[in-house]
Amino acid sequence: MASSSPSLARGALRGHLDAANLARELARIEAALPERHGRVLLDCREMTSYDLDARHAFVEWNARVRARLAGVAILTHERRWWMVIAAMAMAARMPMKGFADEALARVWLESTPS
Repeated sequence: MASSSPSLARGALRGHLDAANLARELARIEAALPERHGRVLLDCREMTSYDLDARHAFVEWNARVRARLAGVAILTHERRWWMVIAAMAMAARMPMKGFADEALARVWLESTPS
């Protein structure tokens, strides 16, 4: 479920992720984003796997809302997913990074240029 502070929209993904579940959570996150300089903290620590369609949908969503974002931090204990996140960041040409620790993710988000 997404929640927000003035510039932070937070969401969580659990279990196996398909494109439909992702779309619902991203809609909640998008509704919480400010018009500019938004930061997203996406908690995927309870996510077990994902469909390729969900990954493509995330990349498409990110491209659509990129102008509203300063950065995206993704919480996951799966360090192998950090490589996928890094590749998506390069493709999206925006700050996006994987973290295991929420406090570090928040510090990083606060340091991303607006």
